[in-house]
Amino acid sequence: MAENYEWHFNEMRRCDKERNPIQGEFFTAEAIDQPGKALIREGIQNALDARQGDGKVTVRVYCSGERAAVNRSKIKEFFRGLEEHLNAPGNGLQKIPGPSEPCPYLVFEDWGTTGLTGDPEAYSAHPGTSNHFYHFFRAEGRSDKGDKNLGRWGVGKHVFLVASRINTLFGLTVRGDDGRKLLMGMSVLKTHEIGGRRYFPDGWFGHPPQESDGLVRPIEDSSFISQFEQTFNVSRDSAPGLSIVVPWCGLDLTAEDLVRAVLNDYFWPILQGRLDVRIETPGKTVYLEAKTLKSELRKIGGPLEQEIMPLCELSEWANQLSEERYIRLRMPADWQWTADMFPPQSIETLREKLDRGEKIAFRIPVRVAKTQAQDSGTESFFDVLLYRDGSNQTGKPVFIREGIIIPEVRQRGASSLRGIRSLVIAEDAPIAAMLGDAENPSHTEWQRDGTNFKGKYVDGPKILEFIRKSVHEIVRILNEQDVQRDPNLLADVFFLPQSEEEKATQRKLTPAGTGTKPEPDDFPSINPTSRVLSIEPVSGGFMVYGAWREGHPLPKMIKITVAYDVRNGNPFLKYSTEDFDLRLNSIKKIKRGALLVVAEPNTLIFQIDDGVESFH
Repeated sequence: MAENYEWHFNEMRRCDKERNPIQGEFFTAEAIDQPGKALIREGIQNALDARQGDGKVTVRVYCSGERAAVNRSKIKEFFRGLEEHLNAPGNGLQKIPGPSEPCPYLVFEDWGTTGLTGDPEAYSAHPGTSNHFYHFFRAEGRSDKGDKNLGRWGVGKHVFLVASRINTLFGLTVRGDDGRKLLMGMSVLKTHEIGGRRYFPDGWFGHPPQESDGLVRPIEDSSFISQFEQTFNVSRDSAPGLSIVVPWCGLDLTAEDLVRAVLNDYFWPILQGRLDVRIETPGKTVYLEAKTLKSELRKIGGPLEQEIMPLCELSEWANQLSEERYIRLRMPADWQWTADMFPPQSIETLREKLDRGEKIAFRIPVRVAKTQAQDSGTESFFDVLLYRDGSNQTGKPVFIREGIIIPEVRQRGASSLRGIRSLVIAEDAPIAAMLGDAENPSHTEWQRDGTNFKGKYVDGPKILEFIRKSVHEIVRILNEQDVQRDPNLLADVFFLPQSEEEKATQRKLTPAGTGTKPEPDDFPSINPTSRVLSIEPVSGGFMVYGAWREGHPLPKMIKITVAYDVRNGNPFLKYSTEDFDLRLNSIKKIKRGALLVVAEPNTLIFQIDDGVESFH
């Protein structure tokens, strides 16, 4: 009977230590920064981890908002026994729903996964035995996911609790091994007190526990589960998978928020055909799959399209790439990037391809060895896909491990990759496992001192740094093979008038014994009037001017690109906005004859007025 299902928190004894959970803090900042971002990252990651075989995973995200919030009277059966704990002082909740306040909710469901398999009545983990049900509902800070999985820390489920104003969720699963359909609720508060009795932070919804073990057991009552599904618009059928319901969802979510989050973090597995996502709000449904992803990206447009579309095109190209088209590099020596890693006599050809905007795929071998292992390790690899798209955008590489983007990998030299679009892909098992161990709990960066990584791998920190720098170093090596600079290449277009100091230096260098002391005019000089365009220094910068000459008419457009000189390499590729930014009041005055039409950080484009004989 439905009345037997209730929420239960175990009472603390006098000797029990007070504990206040902090796992949700891993995701709070992300949730505030971009609504739905952390929820989408963690939810889809968990779904991909639970994928059955090599099949496709389908994810549905439904957000009711206030428009389709459930009336309080329709949900009382699912919250019996919880109310007093929600109102207990010191339980950590900031904004408790009022007694008649409707319940907006969020549903996150997956198909093509195993569901929460394992003994649902287990109260401890058994080594060598997988129990997803136990680790989802009864454990924290630990996981039975192996090296092949995206998650490591066992805290990803807390992103759903954080999304709820009452730190509560329901999980409805159909299990892939035995087909059982189970419903259970979980709430995580702080240690709190009711009527002089102290209670542990954790509560569960299900069958009331027996006095002997205090263990709440999941619900299998089909009529009660059907009522739950109808109340919260759950699409769970008999197919294996997991449906999570977040009551009183506190995130101000729109369909576009959720679509943005999916496009930003999961375009790779979608375009590979491993993932489909359906986003629903009242009155709107968006399907994100391989054939629709780019069109949905264009609908959003703006900076997101500019950033992600080139990466989508690179991903689609990679899907069609045969093994033999990868440029296979040699194993690095002491994890240093050198030209010797490239196939003999290939660098010049690769540089020309890069300059032409052709897409290039590199496969880089690495050897992964654990410090406690008795062997020399396993040879693995990661891939780098890149091309020059002709834009002036800073080319920050995108790092992907087994389908999940790691967005905050610290890099060196990213500012020198202007116009370079690139993906760094780690999907081979040994290197993917190592990088997964280096990730922080929210899977946004690599940490060399993390507890899952530090001391676990031979040369682990060096390998991380080697992969971090991969795109920058490949581009650097290719560009270093470029032809040497010709200081007179543009002498017919730009020149610097000889300064008085330079003239004086030349007089001092007059050869002895010539019998005459040459004057400055005896030395050859460039006549400014013989040039179409001229440049000369002014205080704090330079001035460009031009005049029409017989046989040398003024151009229609002028593009000026600027960078500080560097000791090595191409200064224009090493430009950074930390050097200067021409958009920031850099143009003091356009005197006549020209119109500024484009201003980028180190590039200006001017249109020369029709019919003018000079500009300044």
